[in-house]
Amino acid sequence: TTFTINYGFTAAAVNDVMVQVVDSSGDYDGDTVFAEVERVDTSRCSIKFGSAPDNNKTYRVLCFKIA
Repeated sequence: TTFTINYGFTAAAVNDVMVQVVDSSGDYDGDTVFAEVERVDTSRCSIKFGSAPDNNKTYRVLCFKIA
């Protein structure tokens, strides 16, 4: 399962963005979720999961411009 995330900003280079996925569904609120992150270009990335998240899960993607 893949989700495309648009940053809302443009980084100087593809690797100038730090991406973190966190659980915001309540039980494990704020815990880091490990997923594959592919930086597609300077303004978006793809978050890839090995299998689809449960329907009751809500995740937030935090994108930080680091340069």
